Amino acid sequence: MLALTDTKVVAQGYLVLAVLSVLCVAVFLAVLRERPRADEAPPVWHGQTFVRSLLHPLSSRNFTLTLLSRLLVFTPYTLLGTFLLYYLLTTFHVSAVVAAQRVTLFQVVLTLCLTLAALLVGAWSARVQRLKPFMIGGTLAMALALVVLIALPTWTALFTAAALFGTGFGAYAAGDIHLAVQVLPRASERGKGIGIIHSAIYLPLVIGPWIGAGALNLASSFPLLFTVAALASVAAACLIVPIRAVC
Repeated sequence: MLALTDTKVVAQGYLVLAVLSVLCVAVFLAVLRERPRADEAPPVWHGQTFVRSLLHPLSSRNFTLTLLSRLLVFTPYTLLGTFLLYYLLTTFHVSAVVAAQRVTLFQVVLTLCLTLAALLVGAWSARVQRLKPFMIGGTLAMALALVVLIALPTWTALFTAAALFGTGFGAYAAGDIHLAVQVLPRASERGKGIGIIHSAIYLPLVIGPWIGAGALNLASSFPLLFTVAALASVAAACLIVPIRAVC
């Protein structure tokens, strides 16, 4: 199996990620072209005004629903990525090297399906001018993938779940940013609104390990963990339904 790094040398993996991150930032800076701002004095900063301004987008029902649904979608993605290695070690009783190789293959399958689904669904949704059906269907497909992991602890089911989860997440991602832009309360504060929306990506990285540790310490059960993740996906679908900014 192709390996980009030596699994016994953890630092190599982090080094590859660091180099890729720097390259992505360099490409972004090289391509981005911003319009120069008018020569205006910035407003005087006040703490109370800043906090009120930061919380103002949450007064919008559509914005809050979008933020919460995004948080719930990224939570199962984070849980699966964080605990998959331990799931393979305890369920399939393989060595750490084999488990790491299977996790890599799982991520490759998931990413390929995610990319393909995002491209196809993005074009399809633009043609029919609909977003919510694809995003709801995508989150439910993610939940189904987790049910597959719970019901069928086999290698075939594992990679079937990877394809299904990636396809579902790709279908959701195809309309994710479009939806986020449509629910911004103020056009003059788009940067702040998008920043708050993007916090839904990072919060699961913080709370995901706590959720996973709680589920595993409570019952020492990966099915319980994946059930929590599946319910989060279903809840995300339910929160997308009442959003009225798009159809």
